[in-house]
Amino acid sequence: MFNGLLQLNEVPYKRRRQLQVIQLSDLEKHYALIHASLQLAQKTSHRSSSSSHVSSLSVMMMTSSSQRADELVGLLVDAGLFDVAVNICQLFDLKMDLIFEHLTVRYNNALLQLLYVHG
Repeated sequence: MFNGLLQLNEVPYKRRRQLQVIQLSDLEKHYALIHASLQLAQKTSHRSSSSSHVSSLSVMMMTSSSQRADELVGLLVDAGLFDVAVNICQLFDLKMDLIFEHLTVRYNNALLQLLYVHG
């Protein structure tokens, strides 16, 4: 007897599959972010052994949670990985201002140290 209500097990269930098209350029960008994050983790683990595990883990967690490329560039520059930062900027069409500003500060600091030692 039909009372107008369908039981849960009587409802036909159709599952739709979503097809997601991934471009090769998207894969390259994702790979570049992961590879740069690994390089950053290695670099930071060599700097200080006491906090290497924590800093490496935090870098990897940020990357896996869809970290933006410009944030990674800032971390790479701070770690002195300028060539990797340039590659990320070029791949994601980012401005390289941060890289050049940091290089300028490093140059000025080195110049001041040189003048202080010899002057």
